[in-house]
Amino acid sequence: MDVPCERCPRCAGLWIETTRFLELLAATPTAQALAELMVHNDGSPRRACPHCRQLMDLAWIDFLQLDQCLEHGVWLDPGEMEEALRSAEPSPELKALVESLKPRRDGSGFDPPPFL
Repeated sequence: MDVPCERCPRCAGLWIETTRFLELLAATPTAQALAELMVHNDGSPRRACPHCRQLMDLAWIDFLQLDQCLEHGVWLDPGEMEEALRSAEPSPELKALVESLKPRRDGSGFDPPPFL
């Protein structure tokens, strides 16, 4: 799928229209198909939109934080597009946590999470 986007020559970040980004996610089997991005400004610093210079909202795909201008699109730092396109695949940390929460085969309880 050929999706038009702009790449920053200095930092290699990507700028893409929100509709196009959501279409790309929907067309990628390993990505979550979303109707919209969840916006939650949690107090983290916000960037200015490269088109209108207004502060962008923080948008989320699970734990992946993106920058979104509701008028112009989504900013992705290097590596974030790849991470978004794998968003339907659980991370190794999440897999380990889920495994640790399964009852032991001998019925004696649960294994502690691997990070404790």
